[in-house]
Amino acid sequence: IPGEATDSGSQSSATTFGPTLKFKLAIEGRPETDYSAKAVFVGLAAGSPTTKPTYLLTFSVDLPESGVYSGLSLAGLTSGSSYTAYLKGSGQIDKAVSFTMGENETSLSSGTAIDLISGDLNEDNQVSSADQTVVSSLYGTNSNSSNWNPNADFNADGVINNFDLNYVTKNLGKIGDSGIWVSVPSPGGPSGAVEGAQTEGMWIWVPNDHLYKP
Repeated sequence: IPGEATDSGSQSSATTFGPTLKFKLAIEGRPETDYSAKAVFVGLAAGSPTTKPTYLLTFSVDLPESGVYSGLSLAGLTSGSSYTAYLKGSGQIDKAVSFTMGENETSLSSGTAIDLISGDLNEDNQVSSADQTVVSSLYGTNSNSSNWNPNADFNADGVINNFDLNYVTKNLGKIGDSGIWVSVPSPGGPSGAVEGAQTEGMWIWVPNDHLYKP
């Protein structure tokens, strides 16, 4: 069972027993010195990448500046079998990465950074005009503004401006590997959901109190 994540400065990890998963993410727009992100979604499904996957395990993890996360528990999965990890940050569309589960630690993409495309601000796993509207409404705001939204600050420079708007414009029409997500209002997420926890089924818990279903 995964435990609470810790930040060691170079990578984040969970206290686990048994087989684990390790990965490195590179968030589009960010400087290489800061890939930190809160509540990154990780969904694990059997077989090859597909739209509308049925998740066997889901997690919400905090990514450190290095972009490296390790110690994600694969308990319940079968060593030697093929799976796909779907990874999504708040503000990005998801990326599907296939892997064969090892007996100990499995490293996604052989340890190379997995690129996440930025521009999805309404969390529907696509970059559309709706996301342009969100950025436009926040244009000129900074980290001291009452309506500040750090997810829209794609280059992490503390202000929403043309640099951020350009990422949405550049990626218009792109859809995450698991397909478009449809949100359903939730009274607060599943009972007991915490950072690093795992759930079952294909409903996704994220911290803005909505459930997402691809």
